[in-house]
Amino acid sequence: MAIETTVVYEQAFKSFRHASDTRTRIVIAWLAFYGAFATALVLLLPSGEQLLCFILLAAALLTTLMMWFADWRNRTVLARATYIGTHIETDPESEIPDERRFFTHLKRGIPHRVLIDLFAVVSALLLVAGAVVLG
Repeated sequence: MAIETTVVYEQAFKSFRHASDTRTRIVIAWLAFYGAFATALVLLLPSGEQLLCFILLAAALLTTLMMWFADWRNRTVLARATYIGTHIETDPESEIPDERRFFTHLKRGIPHRVLIDLFAVVSALLLVAGAVVLG
């Protein structure tokens, strides 16, 4: 039983949208954790509780790694949906005009994965630097 190309295209678009929404939730949760960690750190630093501050920085580092891994897992869905959508859009039989193509135009600019990787690496380095300063 053959599946219509329009159905596959719609599924690819829905999968891409779902994965994008998931990525947004991951980043929002990540930033919320950082806000909570920053608040706790500001409250703990004046008290001189270096051990608690160190534990807090370690927890923030683990959270960074966990959120980065969550985004990394989500990338497969985004990449697959983009691949399928691009393949359908560039197929001459699809007859989709260039100005109405969605997936083929996603490759422009800096990919979100690069920005998220940069954010994760810089955050992790700053957390480690903070732990070294405390230690």
